[in-house]
Amino acid sequence: KLSEEAQTAVADKYCDMCMRFQSGFDDLMNPDAETMMPRRAVTPRTLEDLIRLSTAHAKLKLRDEVLPEDVNEAYKLMLIAREEEAPESAATE
Repeated sequence: KLSEEAQTAVADKYCDMCMRFQSGFDDLMNPDAETMMPRRAVTPRTLEDLIRLSTAHAKLKLRDEVLPEDVNEAYKLMLIAREEEAPESAATE
């Protein structure tokens, strides 16, 4: 079960991934960067994956409830799997 805070975190992370995709490039802060690469599409399946990975992380911690920290770890894992760099704010949350 997702806690209220985790539900909000999932929505925020999913929106962030959508915004990253809409920007179309690897580095949001520097559109003139040498590493401009097209991003992979963000779909409803991506949202399901984020929830599934968050739930799996909570189970690894032997919890029945998904917390925002589980969502943050799932988000970082997804960015790495999608070959996108995890933002510094996600790495410290």
